[in-house]
Amino acid sequence: MTGVVWVVIAVACAVRVAVIWRAFFWQDDYIHIWTAWNQPAQTLIWQNWNGHREPASFAIQWLLARAAPQVWWPAALVLSAIAVATTVMFWLMLRRWGGNPVAGMLFAAWPATLVAQQWLSAGLETVPLLLMFVAGFLLAQPRRWTPVWVGLLALVAWAFHERAVYFVPVLLAVALFYSGRRAWRDNRRSWLVLIAVTAAGVVVRLFDSRPGQTGGASIPGSLWTAGPGSLLRSVGGWLPFDGHTVVPNSAGLWAIGVLVVWMVLFLIGLSLRPAQTLLVSGVVLAFLVVEVLSFVVLRGGFAGAALAADPRFTLVTGTVLIAGLGSFGLPLWTGLVAAVGGLSMLAYPATPGRNWFQPLPDGVQLAATPSPPEMLAHFFFTPAGVELGTTRTLLQVGPDPPAFPEVSQDPQQVQPLRSLTFTPLLRDPARQCGALQVPALDAGVRVVRLQVLAAGDVNGVPVQPGPVYVFPPPGPVQITSPCTDGVEVGIPGR
Repeated sequence: MTGVVWVVIAVACAVRVAVIWRAFFWQDDYIHIWTAWNQPAQTLIWQNWNGHREPASFAIQWLLARAAPQVWWPAALVLSAIAVATTVMFWLMLRRWGGNPVAGMLFAAWPATLVAQQWLSAGLETVPLLLMFVAGFLLAQPRRWTPVWVGLLALVAWAFHERAVYFVPVLLAVALFYSGRRAWRDNRRSWLVLIAVTAAGVVVRLFDSRPGQTGGASIPGSLWTAGPGSLLRSVGGWLPFDGHTVVPNSAGLWAIGVLVVWMVLFLIGLSLRPAQTLLVSGVVLAFLVVEVLSFVVLRGGFAGAALAADPRFTLVTGTVLIAGLGSFGLPLWTGLVAAVGGLSMLAYPATPGRNWFQPLPDGVQLAATPSPPEMLAHFFFTPAGVELGTTRTLLQVGPDPPAFPEVSQDPQQVQPLRSLTFTPLLRDPARQCGALQVPALDAGVRVVRLQVLAAGDVNGVPVQPGPVYVFPPPGPVQITSPCTDGVEVGIPGR
């Protein structure tokens, strides 16, 4: 039985590493890379990022950005180490508490952790989970110095993310599942140390700024989407997701079927081990309510929609659920089913971003570019007033960053006389006249370059023969022009 669980863990870790290495930077990563090159180190490391204080996480990002800006393999090494260590450490912790090997298989095949671990910023935020498992491993067989070590682990966890606030409740829940009434007595000094560290962390955060709540949050909707819509369906190893992103689909009517399966398991547990079933289910339900509500309060309406289905926001609840399942005598085949389901992680998108260029329109070519087009295009979906600044976060890094032209407030203005560094992404080489057909690029920040053959007007602006640049707003591009020898769509910068 132990050999089987290690095989499953090895296969799951190989899958995770394979997915991580074909991923790339995403969203917050780009801004942190830009900050590392354009601001003092302390600006990045000690920043309040959307209400989060993560000096250890930001210090790692600063080192990676300064050593190799926008080079993926160093970040992939870090994320792979986090993914493998977290998967292995959970089973080592649970085995020391006497947990069922099936729980180790369930956690290894759990795709929810991979959603975070293939994205640098989110992956570093899961380090508290890994440190929590190390602390749980020590608490299973306490020694004289255990209170000191678990206290240090909790302090380090707070430096990575405020998810460290769950150190005491999660580890206490694990101890309660496996030790019962001895849970507090066996580690009294360690619990007191962890409570003190947690209280200090909470007090510090109370005096720090946090994002305010916005309207539109549906608490019942968030609980439904995060419960049977994400958490309960993902623990079995399967996690349906949108083909363009790693955020899973919102909960639909099929989630009722997921809920029915878990209700049947609950009834079976009540008939075989009623007290343990009520304990585990009650603790897990409490964690779900607390974790989802804390997300709704901090993020407001942002959490009230389909984003609540993102399992990154129920990692703690899922961990407690799997740990609780390990306290039951589950048959081996249940873990193998989850392991097979976990292979579905191989179907995750090649990058955390959107695959903008598949399939390409007829007659449109993918232009040669020095960086992955998915990386260049994905982050440009914010309102027009923010987009050019976002472009700078992508490209204005490194010891010799590219220069950017000044852009008029008029998004349609043509600037034929101003030099511009331009990276083409899509190219239509056909000759056109009049109303131009511009290749569709699902990116808000884009520049259209026309090779104008004769003097004339482009959208009413006089131009001379040669390259002409148009800065269109988001949405369909409408350009009238003299005859052109090819139309290219790209972004400003290298």
